[in-house]
Amino acid sequence: MIDVYRHFATTGDHCLGRILACLLPNSPGFAALPRHFHILNPLGNEHVKKGMQMLHGPVLVSHKEAPNNHAPMLLRCFTGVICDMDKLIDTMLKILGHG
Repeated sequence: MIDVYRHFATTGDHCLGRILACLLPNSPGFAALPRHFHILNPLGNEHVKKGMQMLHGPVLVSHKEAPNNHAPMLLRCFTGVICDMDKLIDTMLKILGHG
């Protein structure tokens, strides 16, 4: 049993994570890739690096030496912000106190 988990652990973890995120396993979008950058080293890109500093600067600095690096998770969040930028701006303009 342990050998099976070792062999398929990453796939199982991804599947479990999607279920815990309340995605429906039988929906067509369940197996879709999460938002991501199409560049080899996103944190090495000056524009991505600047955006990450603007959005997540204090967290990146405070956890820089932490054993669990938060940058990959924050990078996923950053891609979501970029993809939903128009919706976020619309919300900020429509609802007082946002922005």
